[in-house]
Amino acid sequence: GEVSVYAVTYRGQLFRWVHSLGTKSGWIEQRTHLQTLDLAGLLLDEREGALWTSSKEGLLRLDSMDLTQAPQVIGEAIPLGPPVLLGEEVVALGASGDVVAYDRRSGEPTRRHSTGYEVLRNSFSIIDAPSCPFQGLGSEVGLFVSRDRKVVAVDIGTGRTRVVATHRGPEGGLVEAPNEVAWIEGGERFLVSTESGLVTVYSSDPVTRLVDLRGHETWSMGMEQSSETGIIASLAAFGGLTLWNTLTTKEWSERANKHHSGTFTDRATSTDPRAALRRPALIERVQVLLEQEAGPLPSETSILLRSLYRVDRGSVDVRALWAVHLSRLTGTAEARTLLEVSAEALSPEDPLRKLVEAELREGKR
Repeated sequence: GEVSVYAVTYRGQLFRWVHSLGTKSGWIEQRTHLQTLDLAGLLLDEREGALWTSSKEGLLRLDSMDLTQAPQVIGEAIPLGPPVLLGEEVVALGASGDVVAYDRRSGEPTRRHSTGYEVLRNSFSIIDAPSCPFQGLGSEVGLFVSRDRKVVAVDIGTGRTRVVATHRGPEGGLVEAPNEVAWIEGGERFLVSTESGLVTVYSSDPVTRLVDLRGHETWSMGMEQSSETGIIASLAAFGGLTLWNTLTTKEWSERANKHHSGTFTDRATSTDPRAALRRPALIERVQVLLEQEAGPLPSETSILLRSLYRVDRGSVDVRALWAVHLSRLTGTAEARTLLEVSAEALSPEDPLRKLVEAELREGKR
Protein backbone atom coordinates (compact mmCIF):
# COMPACT_ATOMS: atom_id res chain seq x y z
CA GLY A 1 0.00 0.00 0.00
CA GLU A 2 3.04 2.30 -0.06
CA VAL A 3 5.63 3.29 -2.61
CA SER A 4 9.04 4.87 -2.04
CA VAL A 5 10.35 7.75 -4.12
CA TYR A 6 14.05 8.63 -4.06
CA ALA A 7 15.78 11.87 -5.03
CA VAL A 8 19.35 13.09 -4.98
CA THR A 9 20.82 16.60 -5.24
CA TYR A 10 24.04 17.78 -6.83
CA ARG A 11 25.42 18.79 -3.43
CA GLY A 12 25.09 15.34 -1.90
CA GLN A 13 21.68 15.27 -0.25
CA LEU A 14 19.68 12.06 -0.59
CA PHE A 15 15.96 11.80 0.18
CA ARG A 16 13.41 9.02 0.47
CA TRP A 17 9.72 9.83 0.35
CA VAL A 18 7.04 7.31 1.28
CA HIS A 19 3.68 7.71 -0.45
CA SER A 20 0.47 5.93 0.51
CA LEU A 21 -1.25 4.58 -2.59
CA GLY A 22 -4.73 5.92 -3.20
CA THR A 23 -4.07 9.09 -1.17
CA LYS A 24 -2.35 12.41 -1.69
CA SER A 25 -0.31 12.06 1.45
CA GLY A 26 3.42 11.61 1.43
CA TRP A 27 6.26 12.35 3.83
CA ILE A 28 10.02 12.34 3.95
CA GLU A 29 10.93 9.07 5.61
CA GLN A 30 14.70 9.52 5.50
CA ARG A 31 17.20 12.20 4.64
CA THR A 32 20.97 11.94 4.59
CA HIS A 33 23.91 14.01 3.40
CA LEU A 34 26.73 12.22 1.63
CA GLN A 35 30.12 13.84 2.07
CA THR A 36 30.67 14.25 -1.64
CA LEU A 37 29.57 16.42 -4.56
CA ASP A 38 28.69 15.85 -8.21
CA LEU A 39 26.04 13.23 -7.52
CA ALA A 40 24.42 12.19 -10.78
CA GLY A 41 21.27 10.15 -11.01
CA LEU A 42 19.89 7.20 -9.08
CA LEU A 43 19.43 3.52 -9.87
CA LEU A 44 17.10 1.49 -7.67
CA ASP A 45 17.71 -2.26 -7.65
CA GLU A 46 14.63 -3.55 -5.84
CA ARG A 47 15.70 -7.19 -6.02
CA GLU A 48 18.95 -6.56 -4.16
CA GLY A 49 17.56 -3.74 -1.99
CA ALA A 50 20.29 -1.43 -3.29
CA LEU A 51 20.41 2.18 -4.40
CA TRP A 52 23.22 3.20 -6.74
CA THR A 53 24.45 6.70 -7.59
CA SER A 54 27.52 8.26 -9.21
CA SER A 55 29.79 10.70 -7.42
CA LYS A 56 33.19 12.30 -7.86
CA GLU A 57 34.57 9.67 -5.46
CA GLY A 58 33.28 6.75 -7.50
CA LEU A 59 30.18 4.62 -7.78
CA LEU A 60 28.20 4.49 -4.52
CA ARG A 61 25.97 1.62 -3.38
CA LEU A 62 23.54 2.20 -0.49
CA ASP A 63 20.88 0.26 1.38
CA SER A 64 17.64 1.46 -0.23
CA MET A 65 15.65 1.04 3.01
CA ASP A 66 18.22 2.61 5.34
CA LEU A 67 19.94 5.63 3.83
CA THR A 68 21.70 6.40 7.11
CA GLN A 69 24.14 3.54 6.61
CA ALA A 70 27.50 4.49 5.13
CA PRO A 71 27.60 3.97 1.34
CA GLN A 72 29.86 1.38 -0.23
CA VAL A 73 32.30 2.97 -2.68
CA ILE A 74 32.67 0.66 -5.67
CA GLY A 75 35.37 0.90 -8.33
CA GLU A 76 38.42 3.11 -8.62
CA ALA A 77 37.24 4.88 -11.77
CA ILE A 78 35.16 8.03 -11.38
CA PRO A 79 31.89 7.48 -13.22
CA LEU A 80 30.10 10.23 -15.09
CA GLY A 81 26.37 9.87 -15.08
CA PRO A 82 23.83 7.55 -13.50
CA PRO A 83 24.59 3.81 -13.52
CA VAL A 84 22.40 1.52 -15.62
CA LEU A 85 21.08 -1.94 -14.72
CA LEU A 86 21.80 -4.50 -17.43
CA GLY A 87 20.88 -8.08 -16.56
CA GLU A 88 23.03 -9.17 -13.63
CA GLU A 89 25.34 -6.16 -13.97
CA VAL A 90 25.38 -2.46 -13.17
CA VAL A 91 27.12 -0.48 -15.92
CA ALA A 92 28.71 2.95 -15.46
CA LEU A 93 30.39 5.35 -17.90
CA GLY A 94 33.50 7.29 -16.86
CA ALA A 95 34.49 10.81 -17.93
CA SER A 96 37.56 9.34 -19.64
CA GLY A 97 35.32 7.13 -21.78
CA ASP A 98 35.72 3.86 -19.88
CA VAL A 99 32.66 1.60 -19.69
CA VAL A 100 32.79 -0.48 -16.50
CA ALA A 101 30.36 -3.23 -15.46
CA TYR A 102 29.91 -4.49 -11.89
CA ASP A 103 28.13 -7.50 -10.45
CA ARG A 104 24.81 -6.16 -9.12
CA ARG A 105 25.01 -8.34 -5.99
CA SER A 106 28.65 -8.20 -4.93
CA GLY A 107 29.74 -4.97 -6.58
CA GLU A 108 32.83 -6.66 -8.03
CA PRO A 109 33.95 -5.42 -11.48
CA THR A 110 33.13 -7.87 -14.27
CA ARG A 111 34.35 -6.12 -17.42
CA ARG A 112 35.89 -2.86 -18.58
CA HIS A 113 36.34 -1.31 -22.02
CA SER A 114 37.81 1.98 -23.23
CA THR A 115 35.80 3.81 -25.89
CA GLY A 116 38.60 6.20 -26.81
CA TYR A 117 36.32 9.22 -26.32
CA GLU A 118 36.09 11.75 -23.52
CA VAL A 119 32.51 12.10 -22.31
CA LEU A 120 30.69 15.42 -22.33
CA ARG A 121 27.82 14.94 -19.91
CA ASN A 122 26.17 12.57 -17.50
CA SER A 123 23.94 11.01 -20.15
CA PHE A 124 24.29 7.29 -20.82
CA SER A 125 21.50 5.18 -22.31
CA ILE A 126 21.69 1.40 -22.85
CA ILE A 127 19.47 -1.10 -24.64
CA ASP A 128 19.58 -4.88 -24.82
CA ALA A 129 17.86 -5.46 -28.16
CA PRO A 130 17.17 -8.80 -29.90
CA SER A 131 19.19 -7.56 -32.88
CA CYS A 132 21.80 -4.83 -33.08
CA PRO A 133 20.52 -1.54 -34.52
CA PHE A 134 24.03 -0.63 -35.68
CA GLN A 135 26.15 -2.75 -38.00
CA GLY A 136 29.22 -4.26 -36.34
CA LEU A 137 27.98 -3.87 -32.77
CA GLY A 138 26.38 -6.43 -30.45
CA SER A 139 22.92 -6.45 -28.90
CA GLU A 140 23.95 -4.51 -25.75
CA VAL A 141 24.57 -0.98 -27.02
CA GLY A 142 25.10 2.24 -25.07
CA LEU A 143 24.80 5.80 -26.36
CA PHE A 144 26.60 8.91 -25.08
CA VAL A 145 27.77 12.36 -26.25
CA SER A 146 31.52 12.96 -26.52
CA ARG A 147 33.32 16.20 -25.70
CA ASP A 148 33.72 16.94 -29.40
CA ARG A 149 29.91 16.78 -29.71
CA LYS A 150 29.55 13.41 -31.40
CA VAL A 151 26.79 10.94 -30.58
CA VAL A 152 28.70 7.69 -30.00
CA ALA A 153 27.39 4.12 -29.78
CA VAL A 154 29.44 1.59 -27.81
CA ASP A 155 29.14 -2.20 -27.70
CA ILE A 156 29.03 -2.98 -23.96
CA GLY A 157 30.39 -6.47 -24.57
CA THR A 158 33.42 -5.62 -26.73
CA GLY A 159 34.00 -1.86 -26.37
CA ARG A 160 33.71 -1.31 -30.14
CA THR A 161 32.33 2.13 -31.00
CA ARG A 162 30.60 3.88 -33.85
CA VAL A 163 29.80 7.58 -34.35
CA VAL A 164 26.10 7.67 -35.26
CA ALA A 165 25.34 11.42 -35.40
CA THR A 166 27.28 14.69 -35.42
CA HIS A 167 24.64 17.41 -36.08
CA ARG A 168 26.95 19.03 -38.61
CA GLY A 169 25.98 20.85 -41.77
CA PRO A 170 27.14 20.25 -45.38
CA GLU A 171 30.29 22.31 -44.79
CA GLY A 172 31.17 20.55 -41.56
CA GLY A 173 30.04 23.29 -39.19
CA LEU A 174 28.25 22.41 -35.97
CA VAL A 175 24.58 23.16 -36.64
CA GLU A 176 23.32 22.12 -33.21
CA ALA A 177 25.45 21.21 -30.19
CA PRO A 178 24.27 17.81 -28.82
CA ASN A 179 24.04 17.52 -25.04
CA GLU A 180 22.24 14.30 -24.16
CA VAL A 181 20.98 11.16 -25.86
CA ALA A 182 18.44 8.45 -25.02
CA TRP A 183 17.13 5.26 -26.62
CA ILE A 184 13.40 4.94 -27.33
CA GLU A 185 11.15 2.28 -28.89
CA GLY A 186 13.42 -0.59 -27.92
CA GLY A 187 16.33 0.65 -29.99
CA GLU A 188 14.45 1.46 -33.19
CA ARG A 189 14.92 5.17 -32.54
CA PHE A 190 16.90 7.48 -30.27
CA LEU A 191 16.62 11.07 -29.04
CA VAL A 192 19.29 13.77 -29.09
CA SER A 193 18.87 17.05 -27.18
CA THR A 194 20.85 20.20 -28.02
CA GLU A 195 21.91 23.36 -26.20
CA SER A 196 19.25 25.41 -27.96
CA GLY A 197 16.41 23.27 -26.60
CA LEU A 198 15.84 21.13 -29.68
CA VAL A 199 14.95 17.45 -29.20
CA THR A 200 15.67 15.47 -32.39
CA VAL A 201 14.33 12.00 -33.12
CA TYR A 202 16.54 9.62 -35.13
CA SER A 203 15.85 6.20 -36.56
CA SER A 204 18.66 3.77 -35.85
CA ASP A 205 18.49 1.48 -38.89
CA PRO A 206 19.42 3.27 -41.03
CA VAL A 207 20.51 6.27 -38.96
CA THR A 208 18.20 9.01 -40.22
CA ARG A 209 17.16 12.33 -38.72
CA LEU A 210 13.36 12.10 -38.58
CA VAL A 211 11.69 14.83 -36.58
CA ASP A 212 12.73 17.94 -34.65
CA LEU A 213 10.63 18.49 -31.53
CA ARG A 214 10.51 22.20 -30.69
CA GLY A 215 9.06 23.54 -27.46
CA HIS A 216 11.87 23.97 -24.92
CA GLU A 217 13.38 27.40 -24.45
CA THR A 218 16.42 25.90 -22.74
CA TRP A 219 18.33 22.69 -23.23
CA SER A 220 16.85 19.39 -22.08
CA MET A 221 18.62 17.60 -19.24
CA GLY A 222 16.67 14.36 -19.27
CA MET A 223 14.56 12.40 -21.77
CA GLU A 224 12.53 9.21 -21.46
CA GLN A 225 9.69 7.41 -23.20
CA SER A 226 6.78 5.59 -21.61
CA SER A 227 6.62 1.97 -22.77
CA GLU A 228 2.86 1.93 -22.14
CA THR A 229 1.73 5.11 -23.93
CA GLY A 230 4.67 5.94 -26.20
CA ILE A 231 4.68 9.50 -24.87
CA ILE A 232 8.12 11.14 -24.65
CA ALA A 233 8.92 13.22 -21.56
CA SER A 234 11.76 15.74 -21.58
CA LEU A 235 12.88 17.96 -18.69
CA ALA A 236 14.23 21.42 -19.48
CA ALA A 237 17.07 22.94 -17.50
CA PHE A 238 15.81 24.92 -14.49
CA GLY A 239 12.34 23.36 -14.72
CA GLY A 240 9.62 22.65 -17.23
CA LEU A 241 8.53 19.11 -18.05
CA THR A 242 7.24 18.68 -21.61
CA LEU A 243 5.23 15.71 -22.87
CA TRP A 244 5.36 14.84 -26.57
CA ASN A 245 2.42 12.77 -27.81
CA THR A 246 4.09 11.90 -31.12
CA LEU A 247 3.49 8.20 -31.59
CA THR A 248 -0.30 8.44 -31.78
CA THR A 249 -0.58 11.07 -34.48
CA LYS A 250 -1.02 10.63 -38.20
CA GLU A 251 1.52 13.38 -38.90
CA TRP A 252 4.21 11.54 -36.93
CA SER A 253 3.72 8.33 -38.89
CA GLU A 254 3.76 10.08 -42.26
CA ARG A 255 6.85 12.13 -41.47
CA ALA A 256 8.71 9.18 -40.02
CA ASN A 257 8.02 7.04 -43.09
CA LYS A 258 9.08 9.81 -45.48
CA HIS A 259 12.11 10.68 -43.35
CA HIS A 260 11.13 14.33 -43.28
CA SER A 261 11.76 16.59 -40.34
CA GLY A 262 8.96 18.66 -38.87
CA THR A 263 7.96 20.51 -35.77
CA PHE A 264 5.55 19.40 -33.08
CA THR A 265 5.03 22.61 -31.15
CA ASP A 266 1.29 21.92 -31.00
CA ARG A 267 1.94 18.45 -29.56
CA ALA A 268 3.89 19.74 -26.58
CA THR A 269 2.03 19.94 -23.29
CA SER A 270 3.66 21.59 -20.29
CA THR A 271 2.66 20.17 -16.92
CA ASP A 272 2.57 23.70 -15.55
CA PRO A 273 3.13 26.85 -17.66
CA ARG A 274 4.77 28.50 -14.68
CA ALA A 275 7.34 25.71 -14.43
CA ALA A 276 9.15 26.67 -17.62
CA LEU A 277 11.29 29.64 -16.64
CA ARG A 278 11.42 32.36 -19.26
CA ARG A 279 14.58 34.05 -20.40
CA PRO A 280 14.52 36.97 -17.88
CA ALA A 281 14.04 34.53 -15.01
CA LEU A 282 16.95 32.42 -16.25
CA ILE A 283 19.21 35.46 -16.37
CA GLU A 284 18.14 36.43 -12.86
CA ARG A 285 18.82 32.90 -11.58
CA VAL A 286 22.35 32.89 -13.04
CA GLN A 287 23.08 36.34 -11.59
CA VAL A 288 22.00 35.23 -8.12
CA LEU A 289 24.26 32.18 -8.32
CA LEU A 290 27.26 34.29 -9.33
CA GLU A 291 26.57 36.76 -6.51
CA GLN A 292 26.21 34.07 -3.87
CA GLU A 293 29.14 31.85 -4.88
CA ALA A 294 32.74 32.99 -5.29
CA GLY A 295 33.68 30.35 -7.84
CA PRO A 296 32.48 29.53 -11.37
CA LEU A 297 29.01 28.21 -12.06
CA PRO A 298 28.12 24.51 -11.74
CA SER A 299 28.56 22.60 -14.99
CA GLU A 300 24.86 22.40 -15.90
CA THR A 301 24.29 26.13 -15.30
CA SER A 302 27.49 26.90 -17.20
CA ILE A 303 26.20 25.07 -20.28
CA LEU A 304 22.90 26.92 -20.06
CA LEU A 305 24.62 30.31 -19.81
CA ARG A 306 26.94 29.46 -22.69
CA SER A 307 23.91 28.54 -24.77
CA LEU A 308 22.28 31.90 -24.02
CA TYR A 309 25.51 33.72 -24.87
CA ARG A 310 25.90 31.90 -28.18
CA VAL A 311 22.41 32.73 -29.41
CA ASP A 312 22.21 36.27 -27.97
CA ARG A 313 25.65 37.85 -27.93
CA GLY A 314 24.05 41.28 -28.35
CA SER A 315 22.48 41.10 -24.89
CA VAL A 316 24.46 43.22 -22.45
CA ASP A 317 23.22 41.23 -19.45
CA VAL A 318 24.05 37.81 -20.92
CA ARG A 319 27.50 38.98 -22.03
CA ALA A 320 28.26 40.38 -18.58
CA LEU A 321 27.21 37.18 -16.82
CA TRP A 322 29.25 35.07 -19.23
CA ALA A 323 32.27 37.36 -18.68
CA VAL A 324 32.10 36.90 -14.90
CA HIS A 325 31.80 33.14 -15.18
CA LEU A 326 34.60 32.93 -17.77
CA SER A 327 36.88 35.05 -15.58
CA ARG A 328 36.37 32.76 -12.60
CA LEU A 329 36.78 29.67 -14.73
CA THR A 330 39.84 30.61 -16.79
CA GLY A 331 41.22 33.97 -15.61
CA THR A 332 42.43 34.68 -19.15
CA ALA A 333 43.07 38.04 -20.83
CA GLU A 334 40.07 37.33 -23.06
CA ALA A 335 37.82 37.09 -20.04
CA ARG A 336 39.19 40.34 -18.60
CA THR A 337 38.61 42.17 -21.87
CA LEU A 338 35.04 40.92 -21.93
CA LEU A 339 34.59 42.14 -18.35
CA GLU A 340 35.86 45.61 -19.26
CA VAL A 341 33.58 45.85 -22.27
CA SER A 342 30.61 44.70 -20.19
CA ALA A 343 31.31 47.24 -17.43
CA GLU A 344 31.32 50.09 -19.96
CA ALA A 345 27.99 48.97 -21.43
CA LEU A 346 26.15 48.73 -18.10
CA SER A 347 24.74 51.74 -16.25
CA PRO A 348 26.43 52.70 -12.97
CA GLU A 349 23.26 51.89 -10.99
CA ASP A 350 22.89 48.39 -12.44
CA PRO A 351 23.61 45.71 -9.80
CA LEU A 352 25.13 43.61 -12.56
CA ARG A 353 27.76 46.28 -13.15
CA LYS A 354 28.76 46.05 -9.50
CA LEU A 355 29.22 42.30 -9.93
CA VAL A 356 31.39 42.86 -13.03
CA GLU A 357 33.50 45.55 -11.34
CA ALA A 358 33.99 43.35 -8.29
CA GLU A 359 35.27 40.58 -10.56
CA LEU A 360 37.64 43.05 -12.26
CA ARG A 361 39.05 44.06 -8.89
CA GLU A 362 39.40 40.42 -7.85
CA GLY A 363 41.25 39.64 -11.06
CA LYS A 364 43.92 42.25 -10.33
CA ARG A 365 44.94 40.56 -7.09
